[in-house]
Amino acid sequence: KETKKSKKDKGAKKTEVAPEQAKGVVREKGVKNPTKTDYTPEQMTELRLKELDKVVSLTAEQKVKARDLSLKFYNDLAALKPMKETDKNGFLAKNTELGRKATSDVRAILNTDQQKKFDEFEKNRKQRKKK
Repeated sequence: KETKKSKKDKGAKKTEVAPEQAKGVVREKGVKNPTKTDYTPEQMTELRLKELDKVVSLTAEQKVKARDLSLKFYNDLAALKPMKETDKNGFLAKNTELGRKATSDVRAILNTDQQKKFDEFEKNRKQRKKK
């Protein structure tokens, strides 16, 4: 990977970018290998629901509840995006708060066996994020 530094960020740290981005190629939404930020709240909800269902085997009723909870979380998160530019610490705090609430709300609709699987999944997910 190459590093790239914009003119207005003269004192800023250099960031790593993919070679195609360093050459000025910008990836469009919906194109090969989109990142999570390229998805709408509805798309993220469906991805999260599929992942959750795969891990804990949700019932039809649980799927409806989990979809509603996830959609609310991703819509709330999308509403926070402007705050990311003006108040990064506030954004991170609110983001963490929303994430914890969403996790506990989803966990609350699961039965005991599902909760065990969910807890293990969340533990592994957090470890993957740290890497």
